[in-house]
Amino acid sequence: MTKNCPNCGEKIERDSKFCDNCGTNVENIPVNTEESFKEKNKIPLIIIGAAAIIVILFLIISPSAIPNGALFELEGDPTQSVDVDGIFLRIPDEFWIDPSSIDISAEQAVLSTSKSWTHEEEYIGLMVMRVPASPNMDYSAALGANGGVQKNMYGYDGYLVEDDYGYSFSFVKDNRLCVLMVSSYYLFDKIIIE
Repeated sequence: MTKNCPNCGEKIERDSKFCDNCGTNVENIPVNTEESFKEKNKIPLIIIGAAAIIVILFLIISPSAIPNGALFELEGDPTQSVDVDGIFLRIPDEFWIDPSSIDISAEQAVLSTSKSWTHEEEYIGLMVMRVPASPNMDYSAALGANGGVQKNMYGYDGYLVEDDYGYSFSFVKDNRLCVLMVSSYYLFDKIIIE
């Protein structure tokens, strides 16, 4: 426990009679009780803080916190329903949302929403783009903007791209431009677009 010198503000040990910095008599100066409380309870406060963070993260990323988080069966594997701007996917249950990946932005009248889910070193992500001011916009010209190979997946015509980070499939659903991204190609077989 310490106390502060009333003359120079220096922290002084509680049993000191004089300030080591300026020599002021500090014999009758009270001890900093707030600091001593923190010092005495430092470890319990850290544990309580860590527990609170874990509880908050659990509530944020638990499947029950995700809209329509009911479990489904996909080829015998439990899955969860996830939503990005009204586009619903069923993905493997072992994937957890990455809170740092949630992004909603509006640039030049384009509303972009994205989220991704991770499991070990794998990821699944979905970005949805739309122009709210033009609800009937034709996104077909934008589909091939990233290049790739024309492909029909999930019943949608689109473009499949492979890069250093994995694979992406661009398609149009419900008048929205969607980009489904995965770290490994086999994950496309584990996803259902609802």
